[in-house]
Amino acid sequence: MSFLDHIFGRTPEKLKARALAHAEKEQWMDARIVCNDALERLPQGAPERGELAMVLEKANEAIARRHLDAADAYLEADEKEKAVERAALARDLAVSGQSKDRASKILRGLADDRSWSKAPQEHMIERDSDLAQDSGTDQEIEALFDAQGERAESYRAHGIEMGRALQAAADNDLPEAKKLLLALQKSKRKDPLIAFELGHVLHALGDSSGAARNLRKAVEGDPGRSQAVLELADVSLSLGHRKGAVDALRRFSGEDPQVTQRLGEILIATGKLDEAHQMLEAAVGTDKESAAVYRLLGEIAERQEDYKTAGRLYDRAFAKGPSDPMNALWLARFLSGPGDDALRAIETYNALADRDAAGRFLYFRKVGELYLKLGHTDEAIDILENAKGLTPPSRAEDRKEVEALLDKAYDAAD
Repeated sequence: MSFLDHIFGRTPEKLKARALAHAEKEQWMDARIVCNDALERLPQGAPERGELAMVLEKANEAIARRHLDAADAYLEADEKEKAVERAALARDLAVSGQSKDRASKILRGLADDRSWSKAPQEHMIERDSDLAQDSGTDQEIEALFDAQGERAESYRAHGIEMGRALQAAADNDLPEAKKLLLALQKSKRKDPLIAFELGHVLHALGDSSGAARNLRKAVEGDPGRSQAVLELADVSLSLGHRKGAVDALRRFSGEDPQVTQRLGEILIATGKLDEAHQMLEAAVGTDKESAAVYRLLGEIAERQEDYKTAGRLYDRAFAKGPSDPMNALWLARFLSGPGDDALRAIETYNALADRDAAGRFLYFRKVGELYLKLGHTDEAIDILENAKGLTPPSRAEDRKEVEALLDKAYDAAD
């Protein structure tokens, strides 16, 4: 994992957490986008890939069923071209045999020109007609517009081409998205929405200079959009412009908790502890306060070897954000080291293992190491053997580490 991935929240834990959060809310289009992004970034063999692939399958199946419902509704209305389009989309996305068979049956029936008799689904026809009239998009593109939150209507105002660009980006067809956005930008050169989407696509394509140019337009034209500020900082760092990244974040750090968090992370990583501490302390007790603020304050205290304060702040971060695995990981790591509370660290790592099956082999290894430190060799051997069995074959270095710990445990037991 690169420094930038850690700084900008692209750790395996964060990527997986975002995908699972969308899936839990049944925001399947968002879940699909995040899963595809995560699977692109994670190396082959990464333990997180398995669970992400399962979430992606669930998202694809849910979206396929929505297309199938729409296809049935179009058949009822005798709109066969639209039915074919939806059934074909469903066939490509479907995971279950039931959905695949349903899509094939619709397509075969249309090819044979059979007559169809379906239960009325007038509400779906009306909804799709409204979407076509209002924005000229299908339901999948409409979902992408909806995902823009308070800016959804502004995106719709750009029409079908913006929708197609968003869809191309969601499908990871970045060259097509770039082409569509550049065509839109010809007539609206300063439009912040187009600039943001184009900057995002250019960044993904590796054109950092073009991305920075467009993201600056997005920030100037829509200063309330924290995603533009965060990505501009990301691009600036990739270009080696650390000052530009810090300046962009500093300008908006008082307006958005995510910006405050990332500025704090960069300032700490570059040794500017006093500035980071002042900014983070200012967020305490305001609507910008978050678990991350306490975690970062804890990191500053730990770097300054004020371990009592660090422990209190890590505890506060975990209490405020118990569902964020990052808070539990930092607490467990601290308790394993300077915090000098191996039993609490074991308890925290075991809780993480219960919640995160894909990372269980790593947490068990840590637990085994702590048991070995405490002199509980039998417990160490049991948990380390478990960790060894769970370690994926592709994680050769991790396997070597757990085997080395097992050798120590068996030697200590003799």
